[in-house]
Amino acid sequence: MIRFGPGKDMDLSRAGAHLGARYLPELLAQNDRARGLCGRLFKQGEPGVLLADEVGKGKTYVALAVAFACLAKRPNAHVLVLTHSGHMARVWKDRWGELSKCVADQWKDQWGDDGWPARRYWSIDHLDQDASDKNLPQIAFASYEALKKYGSDARDAGYLLGALEKSERFTGLRLRPDERRALVKDMVECDLRSVRRERIPLGHARRILAWLDRDTRWWKENAYYAIEDELDRLQARSRLDHGARFDLLIVDEAHKLEGTARHHVVARLLHKRFDKCLLVTATPFALAVHQFRKRLLDFVHARGDQGTFEEGVRALPLDDFRKAVAERVDFPGKAQLEKHQRRHMIRASWDHDRERTTEHWHGEAAADALLPTLLLEKLIDGVLESGQRTHIASRRESLCSSWPAARKSLEDSPLQGADQRWSRAFDAVVAGRSALNDPKLRAAVEHLTGLVRSNTKVVVFTQRLKTSKALARLLEEHPVVEELAAVNERHADRLRRHVDKVASWLGLDETYATGVVKVMAHAADRPRMERASVRKWWRRHRKRLGDGEWDAWSDLQLIVGRGRRLPVIVRHDADTGPDERNVEKFNLPSAPLVLLATPKAQEGIDLHHYCRHVVLFDLTWNPAAMEQRIGRVHRLGGSRRANEKVTVIYCYQKGTYEQVMAARVQQRCEMMRVLLGAGQWLDEDREVKELDPYRMTFPA
Repeated sequence: MIRFGPGKDMDLSRAGAHLGARYLPELLAQNDRARGLCGRLFKQGEPGVLLADEVGKGKTYVALAVAFACLAKRPNAHVLVLTHSGHMARVWKDRWGELSKCVADQWKDQWGDDGWPARRYWSIDHLDQDASDKNLPQIAFASYEALKKYGSDARDAGYLLGALEKSERFTGLRLRPDERRALVKDMVECDLRSVRRERIPLGHARRILAWLDRDTRWWKENAYYAIEDELDRLQARSRLDHGARFDLLIVDEAHKLEGTARHHVVARLLHKRFDKCLLVTATPFALAVHQFRKRLLDFVHARGDQGTFEEGVRALPLDDFRKAVAERVDFPGKAQLEKHQRRHMIRASWDHDRERTTEHWHGEAAADALLPTLLLEKLIDGVLESGQRTHIASRRESLCSSWPAARKSLEDSPLQGADQRWSRAFDAVVAGRSALNDPKLRAAVEHLTGLVRSNTKVVVFTQRLKTSKALARLLEEHPVVEELAAVNERHADRLRRHVDKVASWLGLDETYATGVVKVMAHAADRPRMERASVRKWWRRHRKRLGDGEWDAWSDLQLIVGRGRRLPVIVRHDADTGPDERNVEKFNLPSAPLVLLATPKAQEGIDLHHYCRHVVLFDLTWNPAAMEQRIGRVHRLGGSRRANEKVTVIYCYQKGTYEQVMAARVQQRCEMMRVLLGAGQWLDEDREVKELDPYRMTFPA
């Protein structure tokens, strides 16, 4: 078994050594969790474990340490890491490379093509080809999206033709070639001229032909979905069928396995093709009890006889626990359930009282703030009375956003078809008025410019793109932001004349020094143009600026831009592409100071390097989404100090629907943090206020 700790095979605390002594206990605790996971998987023989640390606790490094243990334990082992997006597959692969700094010297040569080659797969075809060539890498990274596309219409048509060839034998029905083609075309959209008949196992053929009506010589009613499901099983069975075998499967964002196509990747494509499974999720309690049980049952897809394990999971008193919580009564089996679950789950949580503080930006809502909300609520009522359907939660989130977002909701939803009197009344309130008249936007801008004035970085999450754009426009036009931009530009002009000096003092290439000087000019702690002062500034920030390494030179130039100032305000949403590199700009020790983000930014990026303020301008009923947004800033190694907590700010107008929403969302977040099966009550739109009798802990 791989040993973790100082002087051992691997020590995860080395990856964060630059963070200082304050984070050492947290980093050493990662070693404990990795050791606990390895013990359950490789010593106790459990088929799988759930790694459920809260957002920002370093789950990626802990999971990759288990991958290292698997490869070190068996040199010819294979590990597959499955992520929820192609971007995250790249992030995991990059962090696997970083893990080399955490291992003892005898393992360092294993990183790279000469040791344990790592590969990222963009499609199932590439993975399938490597499997057929017996050329699987020791550790592979792919996304659900890449692997779930294992089927094709042409292959489905080939299987259907193969099954229909056997129609006479199984159903006594002889089909003419044109009838076969018509039946297939009715089920699958493809050009049958290019389709070849596939060989089909007898069991699959019987199940398909059971849906063929002998009298009408056509598919029975409701046949489509049953046959589509059978064809999916056949497609999955035919892939990776050349000896693809993984000793360990790691699945990131495992709560997203609720999606049918994603779950089929594990349950069908990879079924019995992996020995052990590690499911990684920060929000296991956001699942309902039945969903939580399904995640445990995903471990039965591991190889070997898992009958006993499945029986044990089905026998867990999870339904009794759910009933006890619903009725607010004691649950005598809590200790036993907790003990069993510790075999299959490890979870580390933040001490929120010590790590976070909450603020509220609110004001008394005037009539013009209340009226759009009341009008849109009336429109929702009208839609429901007319028998139409609209996503109520989504619409109400729009009410709490901004006038531009509310206007967009009216245009793009069934609300537009309701009583036009109310739509005209809404227009009467907002028509001809600037977004600056929106009371919530106006209040937020004043608070944000106060942070800008003190050179404080802040991330602002909005639910709607229209709101993000309106905030950006108002902030960019604000005198405080304009003044700071002008001051930064004057400093940039002055420091630009001293690039050669900075390059000499810091031992940098002059091209790279140009980018460093630009960042320096836009920083709140910009140094005096003296050798000692510049060097002190460089020591403080060099890690974030590439540390002077050659491959960082051109990269820094691309981030800061050539001949352009660094803006004070940037956005990260559906309208901003990767070429703008706004997240990387925000992670500099300088302007930008405000990052306006939509839900696009709530996963997969780090914003904590110089920021400890997150504004939840819009709220969503999903507490998992709220925690993900806060987790972009609340992470190990963040800018907070011993006496500086992460500041979470709720923004709303008093007297409006969102004031109620803000109070309930905070309560739902606490529920999701500690209550097993919390998703059950979140789906029912109910809160459990007395949590202490039902809390469980899952230490390493």
